[in-house]
Amino acid sequence: MARRAEQIGVRKAGADTVTVLLLSVLAGAFIALGALFATTTLTGSSAPPYGVARLLGGLAFTLGLTLVIVGGAELFTGNNLIVMAWPSRKMTTLALLRNWALVYLGNFTGSVATAARAYGSGQYTFANGQVGATTLAIASARPVAPIDYTKNLTAPVLGIFGTEDQNPSPAQVDQHEAEPKKHGKAYEFHRHDGAGHGFFHYDRPPYRQQQAMDGWENVFTFFATHLA
Repeated sequence: MARRAEQIGVRKAGADTVTVLLLSVLAGAFIALGALFATTTLTGSSAPPYGVARLLGGLAFTLGLTLVIVGGAELFTGNNLIVMAWPSRKMTTLALLRNWALVYLGNFTGSVATAARAYGSGQYTFANGQVGATTLAIASARPVAPIDYTKNLTAPVLGIFGTEDQNPSPAQVDQHEAEPKKHGKAYEFHRHDGAGHGFFHYDRPPYRQQQAMDGWENVFTFFATHLA
Protein backbone atom coordinates (compact mmCIF):
# COMPACT_ATOMS: atom_id res chain seq x y z
CA MET A 1 0.00 0.00 0.00
CA ALA A 2 2.84 2.36 0.84
CA ARG A 3 4.53 1.72 -2.52
CA ARG A 4 1.24 2.23 -4.32
CA ALA A 5 0.73 5.53 -2.50
CA GLU A 6 4.24 6.60 -3.51
CA GLN A 7 3.55 5.83 -7.17
CA ILE A 8 0.30 7.76 -7.10
CA GLY A 9 2.03 10.65 -5.36
CA VAL A 10 4.75 10.86 -8.01
CA ARG A 11 2.15 10.81 -10.78
CA LYS A 12 -0.02 13.49 -9.19
CA ALA A 13 2.92 15.75 -8.39
CA GLY A 14 4.10 15.52 -11.99
CA ALA A 15 0.78 16.52 -13.57
CA ASP A 16 0.68 19.81 -15.45
CA THR A 17 -0.84 22.90 -13.86
CA VAL A 18 -3.92 23.18 -16.08
CA THR A 19 -4.90 19.55 -15.54
CA VAL A 20 -4.48 19.77 -11.77
CA LEU A 21 -6.51 22.98 -11.56
CA LEU A 22 -9.36 21.71 -13.71
CA LEU A 23 -9.62 18.41 -11.85
CA SER A 24 -9.46 20.15 -8.48
CA VAL A 25 -12.18 22.64 -9.45
CA LEU A 26 -14.35 19.67 -10.40
CA ALA A 27 -13.63 17.98 -7.07
CA GLY A 28 -14.67 21.11 -5.18
CA ALA A 29 -17.88 21.26 -7.18
CA PHE A 30 -18.57 17.55 -6.65
CA ILE A 31 -18.15 17.80 -2.87
CA ALA A 32 -20.36 20.89 -2.81
CA LEU A 33 -23.04 18.95 -4.70
CA GLY A 34 -22.78 16.18 -2.13
CA ALA A 35 -23.20 18.74 0.64
CA LEU A 36 -26.23 20.25 -1.08
CA PHE A 37 -27.80 16.81 -1.44
CA ALA A 38 -27.10 15.98 2.21
CA THR A 39 -28.51 19.31 3.39
CA THR A 40 -31.68 18.79 1.40
CA THR A 41 -31.98 15.24 2.76
CA LEU A 42 -31.62 16.46 6.36
CA THR A 43 -34.27 19.15 5.90
CA GLY A 44 -37.38 18.29 7.88
CA SER A 45 -35.66 15.25 9.40
CA SER A 46 -36.73 15.97 12.98
CA ALA A 47 -39.30 13.17 12.84
CA PRO A 48 -36.90 10.22 12.26
CA PRO A 49 -34.57 9.22 15.10
CA TYR A 50 -31.38 11.30 15.27
CA GLY A 51 -29.15 8.45 14.14
CA VAL A 52 -31.38 7.55 11.20
CA ALA A 53 -31.47 11.14 9.99
CA ARG A 54 -27.68 11.43 10.18
CA LEU A 55 -27.30 8.11 8.39
CA LEU A 56 -29.45 9.35 5.53
CA GLY A 57 -27.50 12.60 5.40
CA GLY A 58 -24.21 10.74 5.35
CA LEU A 59 -25.36 8.45 2.57
CA ALA A 60 -26.49 11.45 0.56
CA PHE A 61 -23.11 13.15 1.01
CA THR A 62 -21.32 10.16 -0.50
CA LEU A 63 -22.61 11.41 -3.85
CA GLY A 64 -19.80 13.97 -3.78
CA LEU A 65 -17.10 11.42 -3.00
CA THR A 66 -18.45 9.02 -5.61
CA LEU A 67 -18.27 11.72 -8.28
CA VAL A 68 -14.70 12.54 -7.23
CA ILE A 69 -13.59 8.91 -7.51
CA VAL A 70 -15.45 8.10 -10.72
CA GLY A 71 -14.41 11.36 -12.35
CA GLY A 72 -10.77 11.09 -11.27
CA ALA A 73 -10.90 14.55 -9.71
CA GLU A 74 -8.26 15.99 -7.35
CA LEU A 75 -9.47 16.43 -3.76
CA PHE A 76 -7.18 18.12 -1.23
CA THR A 77 -7.96 15.73 1.62
CA GLY A 78 -7.04 12.77 -0.55
CA ASN A 79 -3.99 14.45 -2.02
CA ASN A 80 -2.48 14.81 1.44
CA LEU A 81 -1.41 11.19 0.97
CA ILE A 82 1.00 12.08 -1.82
CA VAL A 83 3.39 13.05 0.96
CA MET A 84 4.16 9.31 1.13
CA ALA A 85 6.53 9.82 -1.81
CA TRP A 86 8.36 12.70 -0.13
CA PRO A 87 10.40 10.92 2.61
CA SER A 88 11.84 8.55 -0.01
CA ARG A 89 12.86 11.59 -2.11
CA LYS A 90 10.72 10.53 -5.05
CA MET A 91 9.33 14.05 -5.17
CA THR A 92 10.74 17.41 -4.14
CA THR A 93 9.33 19.64 -1.44
CA LEU A 94 8.50 22.23 -4.09
CA ALA A 95 6.52 19.70 -6.15
CA LEU A 96 4.61 18.60 -3.05
CA LEU A 97 3.69 22.14 -2.01
CA ARG A 98 2.84 23.10 -5.59
CA ASN A 99 0.33 20.26 -5.87
CA TRP A 100 -1.25 21.04 -2.51
CA ALA A 101 -1.56 24.75 -3.31
CA LEU A 102 -3.11 24.15 -6.74
CA VAL A 103 -5.55 21.54 -5.47
CA TYR A 104 -6.60 23.63 -2.46
CA LEU A 105 -7.17 26.66 -4.70
CA GLY A 106 -9.13 24.59 -7.20
CA ASN A 107 -11.27 22.90 -4.53
CA PHE A 108 -12.08 26.27 -2.97
CA THR A 109 -12.99 27.77 -6.33
CA GLY A 110 -15.19 24.86 -7.34
CA SER A 111 -17.03 24.66 -4.03
CA VAL A 112 -17.66 28.42 -3.78
CA ALA A 113 -18.82 28.59 -7.40
CA THR A 114 -21.26 25.73 -6.79
CA ALA A 115 -22.54 27.36 -3.59
CA ALA A 116 -23.03 30.64 -5.46
CA ARG A 117 -24.91 28.85 -8.22
CA ALA A 118 -27.14 27.11 -5.67
CA TYR A 119 -27.84 30.43 -3.97
CA GLY A 120 -28.62 32.06 -7.30
CA SER A 121 -31.07 29.30 -8.13
CA GLY A 122 -32.97 29.97 -4.92
CA GLN A 123 -32.48 26.49 -3.52
CA TYR A 124 -32.52 27.92 0.00
CA THR A 125 -36.21 28.77 -0.52
CA PHE A 126 -37.21 25.15 -1.08
CA ALA A 127 -39.70 23.66 1.40
CA ASN A 128 -40.81 27.13 2.45
CA GLY A 129 -37.27 28.13 3.34
CA GLN A 130 -36.53 25.05 5.44
CA VAL A 131 -33.56 24.09 3.24
CA GLY A 132 -32.00 27.48 3.91
CA ALA A 133 -32.74 27.16 7.63
CA THR A 134 -31.05 23.75 7.72
CA THR A 135 -28.01 25.17 5.94
CA LEU A 136 -27.74 28.00 8.47
CA ALA A 137 -28.15 25.58 11.39
CA ILE A 138 -25.31 23.38 10.11
CA ALA A 139 -23.03 26.35 9.41
CA SER A 140 -23.61 28.02 12.78
CA ALA A 141 -23.16 24.90 14.92
CA ARG A 142 -20.11 25.27 17.16
CA PRO A 143 -17.47 22.67 16.32
CA VAL A 144 -16.30 20.65 19.30
CA ALA A 145 -12.60 19.86 19.60
CA PRO A 146 -11.84 16.20 20.43
CA ILE A 147 -10.11 17.27 23.64
CA ASP A 148 -13.45 18.68 24.86
CA TYR A 149 -14.80 15.12 25.07
CA THR A 150 -12.24 14.14 27.71
CA LYS A 151 -14.73 14.56 30.54
CA ASN A 152 -16.93 11.88 28.94
CA LEU A 153 -14.21 9.22 28.67
CA THR A 154 -15.09 5.87 30.21
CA ALA A 155 -11.95 3.95 29.20
CA PRO A 156 -8.28 4.45 30.08
CA VAL A 157 -6.09 6.32 27.58
CA LEU A 158 -2.54 5.53 26.49
CA GLY A 159 -0.33 8.19 24.92
CA ILE A 160 3.17 7.53 23.54
CA PHE A 161 5.14 10.55 22.36
CA GLY A 162 8.60 11.54 21.19
CA THR A 163 10.20 14.54 22.86
CA GLU A 164 11.52 15.76 19.49
CA ASP A 165 8.10 15.62 17.86
CA GLN A 166 6.53 18.92 16.83
CA ASN A 167 3.09 17.55 16.02
CA PRO A 168 2.18 17.26 18.79
CA SER A 169 4.94 19.26 20.40
CA PRO A 170 5.95 18.66 24.04
CA ALA A 171 3.96 21.77 25.00
CA GLN A 172 0.87 20.39 23.25
CA VAL A 173 1.32 17.06 25.01
CA ASP A 174 1.35 18.94 28.31
CA GLN A 175 -1.92 20.63 27.36
CA HIS A 176 -3.51 17.32 26.44
CA GLU A 177 -2.30 15.64 29.61
CA ALA A 178 -3.83 18.39 31.72
CA GLU A 179 -7.34 17.42 30.59
CA PRO A 180 -7.56 13.78 31.82
CA LYS A 181 -5.71 14.85 34.95
CA LYS A 182 -8.25 17.62 35.57
CA HIS A 183 -11.22 15.28 35.11
CA GLY A 184 -9.70 12.42 37.09
CA LYS A 185 -9.56 10.02 34.14
CA ALA A 186 -7.31 6.96 33.99
CA TYR A 187 -4.45 7.56 31.57
CA GLU A 188 -0.77 6.92 30.88
CA PHE A 189 1.42 9.32 28.91
CA HIS A 190 4.95 8.20 28.03
CA ARG A 191 7.57 10.48 26.47
CA HIS A 192 10.64 9.05 24.77
CA ASP A 193 13.81 11.11 24.48
CA GLY A 194 15.56 11.26 21.13
CA ALA A 195 12.42 10.30 19.20
CA GLY A 196 10.40 12.39 16.78
CA HIS A 197 7.24 11.96 14.76
CA GLY A 198 6.75 8.40 13.45
CA PHE A 199 9.52 6.79 15.48
CA PHE A 200 7.58 3.48 15.46
CA HIS A 201 7.67 3.34 11.64
CA TYR A 202 10.39 0.72 11.15
CA ASP A 203 10.96 1.28 7.41
CA ARG A 204 11.12 5.07 7.54
CA PRO A 205 13.95 7.47 8.43
CA PRO A 206 12.31 8.64 11.71
CA TYR A 207 12.44 5.07 13.10
CA ARG A 208 14.25 4.76 16.44
CA GLN A 209 14.68 1.12 17.39
CA GLN A 210 15.25 1.44 21.13
CA GLN A 211 12.52 4.01 21.64
CA ALA A 212 10.11 1.92 19.57
CA MET A 213 10.89 -1.17 21.66
CA ASP A 214 10.32 0.84 24.82
CA GLY A 215 7.07 2.13 23.35
CA TRP A 216 5.82 -1.39 22.65
CA GLU A 217 6.68 -2.28 26.23
CA ASN A 218 4.47 0.64 27.30
CA VAL A 219 1.66 -0.81 25.19
CA PHE A 220 1.95 -4.35 26.55
CA THR A 221 2.16 -3.12 30.14
CA PHE A 222 -0.88 -0.90 29.59
CA PHE A 223 -2.91 -3.81 28.22
CA ALA A 224 -1.80 -6.09 31.04
CA THR A 225 -2.86 -3.49 33.58
CA HIS A 226 -6.22 -2.52 32.16
CA LEU A 227 -7.38 -5.67 30.35
CA ALA A 228 -6.41 -8.26 32.94
